[in-house]
Amino acid sequence: MKNLILLSLLILFIGCQSNPVIFEVENIKNQKSLELTDSKNFTIITEKEFKYLSYEELYKTNFINYKLGNTIGFKGNFYLKTMIREYKVNNVPVLQATLRSYDNEDTLIDEVELAKSYNDTLMSSWVYKNLMVKREINGKTDELKLSENGKFITIPEL
Repeated sequence: MKNLILLSLLILFIGCQSNPVIFEVENIKNQKSLELTDSKNFTIITEKEFKYLSYEELYKTNFINYKLGNTIGFKGNFYLKTMIREYKVNNVPVLQATLRSYDNEDTLIDEVELAKSYNDTLMSSWVYKNLMVKREINGKTDELKLSENGKFITIPEL
């Protein structure tokens, strides 16, 4: 009977979490790499995915390796995709994870940096089911949401 009550409470607690994390990224190994929720699902952008790059990014594809992640959410006429950029700064490899919003014509509207494996910045980010983004940068936390026009905007502290 005791186990049944505990099981019921656990199910109730899990059911009450209506805004779970759907994507997470953080620095690991002394900021030399990133740990991502679905890192194995990122694929190198090929000709058929060039539509996800801006003209400037397309021009830089000789110097920057872009990897595209899954579509992780939709809001109105916009959808969100994750991306990883791999490049070098002063011969040091850098990984940068971003979350990007696109309209229904695959035009890039906005992006927000989630984490970067360079210098002494400690950065972790979480994307929730309601598409709110929580970032922690060197211990300071900020939260962002997707506006009606597809831009990421900071949620003011209360």
